[in-house]
Amino acid sequence: MKRSKIKLLTMLLFSLTACGRSDHDFREQQDANMRVQVTRMKSDPADTAIVAYRLRLVPSATFRTIHPDLGADHFWYRMDSCFYLNEKGRPRYPLLVQPVANGAKDNFEYILQFGREMQTDSAELVYSDRAAGTATYKFKLAY
Repeated sequence: MKRSKIKLLTMLLFSLTACGRSDHDFREQQDANMRVQVTRMKSDPADTAIVAYRLRLVPSATFRTIHPDLGADHFWYRMDSCFYLNEKGRPRYPLLVQPVANGAKDNFEYILQFGREMQTDSAELVYSDRAAGTATYKFKLAY
């Protein structure tokens, strides 16, 4: 009986540690209009040219009330210039901005891919949507 409990606890411990997600690259900012979340995606160690991020936008109920004209179409299309790396005031746009159909209502996800040569210690990931009139959100991420 005692052995089976030890085996069960050991298996439980292994499964919890193996399935755990590392959030050391997760960043979030929120204000009255928007919550913006960014996570660095794991990449193939052999791929040294690209680094990818998953970014989620969650407009608040207040934002949706103020901007009823900015529906889902706004967040699905024309977003490629809203994301960039800012390095010393110079924007560097992503190689790819891919909307993700996540099935969740009122939040929008994107995969952003940047070339590694664009990334320096001083670069910040920026989301700025002039059409929506939201604030500019800047994220200092580990590369």
